[in-house]
Amino acid sequence: GNNTVTLGRGGIHSCEGPRMLLSDEEYVYIQTDIGSQYPNAYLKYGLFPSHLGKAANEMARHKIERRLHDKEMFKKTKEPKYKSLSELGKDALNGGLYRKLRQRGSFLEDPICQLKITMGCQLEILMITEALIEAGHNVISLNTDGFDTLVERKRLNEFYSLCKEYEKKIGNDNLGNFEYTNFKWIVQTSVNVYLAEKEDGELKKKGDFSTDVEVHENKSRRIDTLALEAYYTTGEKPENFITRHKNIYDFVIGVKATKHYHYETFDRKTGEREENKRLVRYYVSINGKRLLKVKNEGSDAPGNKISECEAPDVSKIWLCTVANKIDESALIESYNIDYEYYIRKANRIILSVKREKKVTKEKPKDTNQLQLF
Repeated sequence: GNNTVTLGRGGIHSCEGPRMLLSDEEYVYIQTDIGSQYPNAYLKYGLFPSHLGKAANEMARHKIERRLHDKEMFKKTKEPKYKSLSELGKDALNGGLYRKLRQRGSFLEDPICQLKITMGCQLEILMITEALIEAGHNVISLNTDGFDTLVERKRLNEFYSLCKEYEKKIGNDNLGNFEYTNFKWIVQTSVNVYLAEKEDGELKKKGDFSTDVEVHENKSRRIDTLALEAYYTTGEKPENFITRHKNIYDFVIGVKATKHYHYETFDRKTGEREENKRLVRYYVSINGKRLLKVKNEGSDAPGNKISECEAPDVSKIWLCTVANKIDESALIESYNIDYEYYIRKANRIILSVKREKKVTKEKPKDTNQLQLF
């Protein structure tokens, strides 16, 4: 269709840039996910690590069934325990099975088995989306285990019927059914980074739009994510939201260098440099110092000897204050935060979305491409 699509070892994805899409009286934005697609492909293709034998295939069935059951129960009851169990099942299947197939040293290691799953799943999505496009539906995004479509409301039954046909054709009519989510709107900067509002009012957040991250994930500049969410849900401008925010932890940025580097603060007035460790937490401040990433003496690693953590922006030099220790009793005003830095970051994303080309709702053009199916 009108998509540019990349096939890779980790899965399929389209290459769209910043944009905002809205459902309206004529069209509805539908995200279609194939439930537990990769683990289910392992099961239905009859695959198994060559050194373990066929018994290693059936071990996935119970885990897939249990995970899909917990996911459905959370949708029905909204009980947190089912969400936790569903996420646990997802990690067990994707991390404990699929990813272990390509993990060096794992007892499941079999890169060929893993590649067969990845290629098969990508071809499934290509086959389904090609059929939809040929039928005149506007597929606008493809991503790992699903695809997004702007569907004419008067053709909804036709859309669901065609998806149902291919759900059966690829062997997902028993396990791994298609799951549909209707969005009122979606704002994205790339295929895996977006904020969307479902028809029931619940927000879906991915990548840099996630305001609540896992313990092991980087929480840097959470203030900008919160400000963007406020802007797109209530219309509040970032400059208002950011300047009245009181939690210093949402302004901090975490960086971690390899063993070949460390961090140093540089006082441009006195010329003094102070060495820090490989792991540093800081925020951008009015009265801070320049924060440098410096290669260790004697290291032959490739890369610059010195680079700035926050490069100058339009003749503005950003100064940083190291905040490995924070006094939680201190007033937010005492930190001398440079709010302009965070406001610029948020507004830059908003501007990039506003400048995007509108996604056409017309039928995709016939490109005379060779058909795969």
